[in-house]
Amino acid sequence: MKLKPYVVRIRTGKIYAGTTLVDDKPRADMFLPAWMFTVGLLCLMFGMIMGIVLVVLQISVILIVLATVLVLLGVAALLCWKNQTIYMLPNDSFEYSTFLGNKTIYRFSEIKGIKRGSDSTTLFVGEGKVHIESIAIVSDRLAERINKQLEELGGNEGELG
Repeated sequence: MKLKPYVVRIRTGKIYAGTTLVDDKPRADMFLPAWMFTVGLLCLMFGMIMGIVLVVLQISVILIVLATVLVLLGVAALLCWKNQTIYMLPNDSFEYSTFLGNKTIYRFSEIKGIKRGSDSTTLFVGEGKVHIESIAIVSDRLAERINKQLEELGGNEGELG
């Protein structure tokens, strides 16, 4: 039996787009795209290879430091891609996971406000903050529920989505 290349491309594309192969549903209601994983992996690999070559050849200490920074950026990108998510829960609440994997459950009714920056959006929820990167993929139902809560607070000047 031959492997059909177009099936591999379609499945790889679905994984890259952030959907699962089983049911074509996104992996969370808010998550970072798979290209963030690719960037992290490339930074990690190039940083490690560059660091090893530079140490063996005893080239510049400054370049070795730059290779180390590249490895750290790769690790940070991989952690962000893997951990930074929001899952909507059935009881009108959501679970937010930071890039380090710390999970907190918030109720939508606890949303106090929103602040949109050039690279991210911050939701002020209860005593905490929920950080949503501008590159994040946000489900329609999450955006609609957050916007509904913001409208109830008195205006939609800071809509999400």
